[in-house]
Amino acid sequence: MSIKFHSYVEPKITISKALDTLKKKGERCLVVIDKHKKLLGTLTDGDLRVAILNGVDLKKTIDGLYNKKPKTIDFSQVKNFALIKKIFTKYSIDVIPVLNNKKVCGIIYWSEFFKNEEIEKKFY
Repeated sequence: MSIKFHSYVEPKITISKALDTLKKKGERCLVVIDKHKKLLGTLTDGDLRVAILNGVDLKKTIDGLYNKKPKTIDFSQVKNFALIKKIFTKYSIDVIPVLNNKKVCGIIYWSEFFKNEEIEKKFY
């Protein structure tokens, strides 16, 4: 399993920029952080679709659109595969931000986690 570091955005970006970032990264969820890497929340493609369907201007910032209480794990738990699997399946989420001293130090993606789990089953 790998922890990725590239799908971070700040709350002041526009909805349009968030959509573009999701498209470029090929992900379904972004992690929203402040300038000190403190976790503010997660923003999914679904959050953006709801805003668009409600007629929100694409030039508006994402502030207020993202989930401010996402499920997370501490860096000390990144090897606890049973816990990670439980969080993904119980809450049907796409990402789990990894925190170290309350700051985001990585992201675990559902697609990567379960892809690697299938590989491990074949070889072990």
